[in-house]
Amino acid sequence: MRSKINQPRIVVQDSRESISTWVNRPYISNKLREQLLRANVLLVPSEGYADQTDLVFFPSGTEELFHFLRESQREGLSVDICIEDKGYKEIARHADLLFIVDFIVKDIVAPLLVALIADYFIRRSGSGASETTVKSKITVCDEKNKRSMSLSFEGPASDYRDTMGNAIQNFNRSQNLESAQLAPNDQQSPSLPTKAGKTKKVRVKKWKRHRK
Repeated sequence: MRSKINQPRIVVQDSRESISTWVNRPYISNKLREQLLRANVLLVPSEGYADQTDLVFFPSGTEELFHFLRESQREGLSVDICIEDKGYKEIARHADLLFIVDFIVKDIVAPLLVALIADYFIRRSGSGASETTVKSKITVCDEKNKRSMSLSFEGPASDYRDTMGNAIQNFNRSQNLESAQLAPNDQQSPSLPTKAGKTKKVRVKKWKRHRK
């Protein structure tokens, strides 16, 4: 049994991942790739688990979150999922820890995504959000500076909005400052500091991106 995490922990790291690296995975068809490139928020799978190195899967509950985000109809938000419909699988892990699907998101809509995920936690857990420990990673992509940063959160769902929101705000602020200071031909950027901080079953689900 995992001990309950009372204080949120977040790890901030530079990343090489982007929407482009994900849509070029071998399990993405050319047709789907064109569609995914129009999105500014991608839900991306985990690749490999334990001795199943070729397993591509999503945490349990991903389908519900995906449709929650799509049906929010927020202006400027374009959400898609980086898998073919026939390849969608879910894994349930650790009943005492809520795993949230990983995201790749363009920096301009990252604050909105965090707010919507926090709203989802409230809808899902209600007044029990402070008792629900979640684990989540968002990779924010600054296409202008060709730089990505991953934010890995673990802690009470009730702390998600402020903790992740502040981290994204700091990243966007640092990128704006860097853009103003770099010479036009300078391609180098300093590294961001890193802040300290059992499988149950696999379900193959038949589902579609679009609900009728």
